Amino acid sequence: MKQELRRQNFNVDPDQAAELEMTRNYLQASTVKDAVLRAARLVNTIARELKPGNRLLVVDSAGGSTRILIPELDRIESPPWMYLCERPHPWRRQFYIKGRKLLASTVWYNMLANGFTPEEAAEDRDLPLEAVLEAIRYCEQNEDLLKMEAAEEENRLRAAGLLTGG
Repeated sequence: MKQELRRQNFNVDPDQAAELEMTRNYLQASTVKDAVLRAARLVNTIARELKPGNRLLVVDSAGGSTRILIPELDRIESPPWMYLCERPHPWRRQFYIKGRKLLASTVWYNMLANGFTPEEAAEDRDLPLEAVLEAIRYCEQNEDLLKMEAAEEENRLRAAGLLTGG
């Protein structure tokens, strides 16, 4: 039986390309594809071991240990979100306001763009103030994810011909 192959294709900026190359070197992979696959296996192995109560440590040659925090994998340290949730999406990973098709970042960016206070943002979106405060906290803690997703959305709009210019 012939194995089905699926093509994975994505654009990377120069900083991301440099990071991939560094990962290739660290993992002593012959290609970036091999590095990405090795990195995925590494993350999956670590994620399986980081069960509640477990911690990731690096032990130095003297026997001392240092805890390694990987926010994306550290389920125990992640705050419980009362008003935010994940939603299935092909590429977006940021959280939404529960019960709405409303990204937490949309609330936050709208608040910043309009100079709203959290109370005004809550009123504008007909949300509890606590939901807005939680969205702010989430967005401030996940700015890298939000930037990455904004760049991905821009790339997709450009590729579809819906966005021009630089």
